[in-house]
Parts: sequence; C-alpha cells; structure tokens
Amino acid sequence: CLSLIEDEGKDLLLVCHSYGGIPGGGAAAGLSKKERLQIGKEGGVLGLVYMSAFVVPEGTSLLAFLGGKHAPYLVPDTPSEGMTTVSPAIETLFNDVDQDTAARLSAFLLPHAALAFESPAPSQAWTETVYDGKRAFLRCTQDHALPTAVQDMFVQRSGVTWDVKDVDSGHEAYVSQLKEVCEAVIGYVGSFQMA
Repeated sequence: CLSLIEDEGKDLLLVCHSYGGIPGGGAAAGLSKKERLQIGKEGGVLGLVYMSAFVVPEGTSLLAFLGGKHAPYLVPDTPSEGMTTVSPAIETLFNDVDQDTAARLSAFLLPHAALAFESPAPSQAWTETVYDGKRAFLRCTQDHALPTAVQDMFVQRSGVTWDVKDVDSGHEAYVSQLKEVCEAVIGYVGSFQMA
C-alpha cells in the first residue's frame, strides 16, 4: 500500500478482514489523503472498511483485549510450536459456503503465529480524527469465528463512530456474498471521497 501511495500517488480504500484489521490499521496510520494533501503530496487512504475485523487499540494485544483467552477454535502449537490452526475450519470460517468451495478454500489455509495475537497493536489509523465519517464496519451476521457480539464489542469499545452495515454471511463474506460486499465497498469509495 505504501508504494502505491508514495511512489505512484494513488488513492486507496483500505479494506481489512479478520486479523488484518490490526496490521492494516497500523499500515494506514498517518497516510490519509487529507493529511497528505495538506503537505503537498498526492495520494493517500480515502477511508477504512473493516469486514468482521479486529479493532484493537494501540499497545494492546488481541489476546488481552479478549480477556486473555484464545478463541476456542484455535488449536495451539499446531503444526509446530508457536503456531495455531483453526479447527473445525469449514464450520468456523466457511459455514455459509457450499461444501465443495469450502473444502477447496480450506485447503489453502496456513497456520498463524500465536505471537501475532499476543503482541501489542501498533498505532491504528481508525483512531485518527481525519477518518471521522470515513470508517465503516461490515458486520457478518452468520460469522462463527467472530460472532456478532464480538464484532459489536470491537466497534463499541473503539470509542469512535463507524458506519455499520450487516452482511448476511459467515466469516468469509467476500466468498459467499461477493456482490453485496463489492457494492458496499464501491459505495464507500464514493461516499468517502465526498466526505
């Protein structure tokens, strides 16, 4: 994202999914289009769309934010020490996807480092006032990985205002509800440009 902004002067809409909310929010910090225009630079982040994503404040780990317990579907030290896998993957991540597609996609899943869940989040773009009116959260209402109560907690505890839209999907909304997700994202591009 940085090279598209810095080297090519592109405008971007940051869309973060699941754990991607933490590194994505960190990567976008200080890169808003508005701030960059004020210092004579082209390109920047137009706004932020979080889709069933982690919204964790700077200096706090996801594990601490969630009360010190890993999600029950994370299998620790699998396939090796310090790594985690999701089990059952299809029921947790692809519960609203047809079985053939779910099986095919689950074959691509890779282990995730437990340390990522235990490390403090960097500075987060969503805390910046320049994104007031330019923050959206797509709430996946059938999500088995991040139930709506957890998604709501992320939004409420952030202390900032989000435009929340429900998507009738499991965790991987961009698979099961691709058209709806694309329409929402395109709509946000237009509205964030106008804000």
